[in-house]
Amino acid sequence: MGKTVKGIGVFVLAASALPTLLVLFLSFSGDAGLRFPPTSFSLDPYGVVLGPGIYRDALVRSLLVGLMATALSVACGVPAALALYKHRVRLAPLISAYLSLGFATPLVVSGFAFLLLAYQLGQFGELWPTAVALAVVNFPFLLFTLASAVNIADPVLEEAADTLGADRVKTFLFVSFPLILPGVIAGTLLVFVLSITEFMVSLILATTANATLPVVIFGGLRGALAPHLAAAAGVYVLIALVVIFAMSRVRSIERFLFQN
Repeated sequence: MGKTVKGIGVFVLAASALPTLLVLFLSFSGDAGLRFPPTSFSLDPYGVVLGPGIYRDALVRSLLVGLMATALSVACGVPAALALYKHRVRLAPLISAYLSLGFATPLVVSGFAFLLLAYQLGQFGELWPTAVALAVVNFPFLLFTLASAVNIADPVLEEAADTLGADRVKTFLFVSFPLILPGVIAGTLLVFVLSITEFMVSLILATTANATLPVVIFGGLRGALAPHLAAAAGVYVLIALVVIFAMSRVRSIERFLFQN
């Protein structure tokens, strides 16, 4: 029985990793078009993506939008999580459900709503409406992560700070915030990755001047398939691996903060 479960686990992991490994393998192809197996290998596809051109510009826009969306989510998420899950404000369940609508609403509906809003404000074609839209859509993931961090935080430490004469500002800066910092870091990384890889909302709000990398990749798929498209996807895989590694170190950060 144990061997069967282990075999199933290995099969599932291999099947899950195979598409990513295949894309990475093809991203080093030296052929003019995508074919498997490649007849030659080269770093030229990554040169096309990272060199001057539409792909590098789109990657920079994706990173910029991701940073703006993440900053906005964190600025709103920390006080929201403390209010909802620590101080238990009135109608907390209803407010929490409302803030989670970005996750529950279909992305095409959210994208269309923000498109109308951008037109009404005369800001269609700017990057910040896309950043706001992605912040709203991905905000629930940060909120859920912070909710878990707030719920497991030991309130005795804050009570001890109050007993020792710390005011509310000092208690928050030196006790409350460090307690939830691992959750803030994990949620921030999660929102950043989701924001830079989000396609549907970005597609609806995109123009030729402000298209993010997922939109540019999609446009390239409608023509001849080339290795630089796999390289563009490979860049996202690399970013995801870096983020996964960073999230795996969150426990180490927590131990560092609360070591004796």
